[in-house]
Amino acid sequence: MVKYHEKLLLHLVKSGKIPNHIAFIMDGNRRWALNSGMNKIEGHQFGLEKLLEVLEWCMELEIRIITVFAFSTDNFNRSTEEVNELMRLFSLSCEKITEKSSVVMQKGIKVKVCGDLTGFPKEQKDALEKIQKETSHNSLCKLNICLGYGGMEEVAQAMEKVALKVSENAVKADDITREMIEQELYIPEPVDLMVRTGESRLSNFLLYQCCETTKFIMLTSIYWPSLKVWHLIWMIFKYQYIL
Repeated sequence: MVKYHEKLLLHLVKSGKIPNHIAFIMDGNRRWALNSGMNKIEGHQFGLEKLLEVLEWCMELEIRIITVFAFSTDNFNRSTEEVNELMRLFSLSCEKITEKSSVVMQKGIKVKVCGDLTGFPKEQKDALEKIQKETSHNSLCKLNICLGYGGMEEVAQAMEKVALKVSENAVKADDITREMIEQELYIPEPVDLMVRTGESRLSNFLLYQCCETTKFIMLTSIYWPSLKVWHLIWMIFKYQYIL
């Protein structure tokens, strides 16, 4: 729940231009947990709580598209124990997000899962399919959750889909346009503001969507669970300043 004084400050920010599409690389959960005397999984659990809180802030700002990097293709290289725990957490997250009292359901947020789920167990695939189905009627905001995702892989797959259309004579090679390729991406909308917590690299995330139109990329050493509404307000102010 957004506090009254936070609402006032967020309302003040809305006097300037608000990004239509904001993307978050939610990094630092494990290091935050270590610094707090917790285990890695507890760090990821607090990361989920922070995501729900950030969604509240974004809805107050009337941001229409929110994209989060939840699990990259490289994350499968972590220990089997941690990957299994993360899969379990994904299932619990889906249940929590689709509760009637959740910010997703209360604020009308439509969830789209983006990425290659080939390596995910059936239980998690079913849970992710369910969350998309149960939020399909929502229309106030779109939440893209990137799982098993890689930016270069996304572009390559989009090119393959267009090439397949050419081979099937559905499209002529001479008629291929940039817009046609963009429509085959998981996320066709360009990013206005990119936020990376806990690190200073893009980690193969939304490379195409950020190549031209992104107005501001914010790299901060703050770990994701430590992100406060003041940090987001400051980022939005900086975004507005450079426009």
